[in-house]
This record gives sequence, structure tokens and C-alpha cells, in this order.
Amino acid sequence: GKVSSSGVGVSSSNTECVNTGVQQPFTSIVTVPSLTPNERYVFATAAYAEDGSSPYGMGETSDEFTTLLPLSLGQIFTYLADVAYPCTLRCYPVSYTHLTLPTNREV
Repeated sequence: GKVSSSGVGVSSSNTECVNTGVQQPFTSIVTVPSLTPNERYVFATAAYAEDGSSPYGMGETSDEFTTLLPLSLGQIFTYLADVAYPCTLRCYPVSYTHLTLPTNREV
């Protein structure tokens, strides 16, 4: 993985991001820590044989994506409600009662 730049793909020599550019077990989950917020990154993968060779070469470079600061749970719920509300439960049959106050409250 690496910071995205115009027209440049990812190669096995791109090791600027932690845990990238090194062989990992097939079943492992790879975490790439310490990414810079609001920066665009691209990644690619390659399969390696037991002898360390990569008979199929590097896979396609991913679409670029931008890292963002972590969102609080409240911000995530607000975004979800804002996006889901226009669907008025036609698209998503989910109860949103936990996001609203009851209308008939005893005082």
C-alpha cells in the first residue's frame, strides 16, 4: 500500500505503510495502522507460492480511498438516520424508535 498519486500502481516494493509489502499468511487479517487523516491511499495484493515466488504477479491496484478521522457513535447514528429517513422504511424495514423521543409522554 501507498499514498495515491496520479497513474502509479502498487508494487511489492511499496512498504511505506506499516504491514504492507511483506508476505502475510493467507488467512490473516492485515491491519495498516498510522494512516494520515484526509490522505488518499491505494493497495494491492499478490499470491505467493511456498518457495516465495509470485507466479501471478501483483493484483490490480484498488480504487483510491480517503482516510477520515474516527466518527463518534452519535455521528454515525445521525448520518444513518439522515440517509435512511427519505426511504421512510420502504428500503430498510428497521425500527428507528431508539433514535426518537416518544410523542405521548406523561409529565
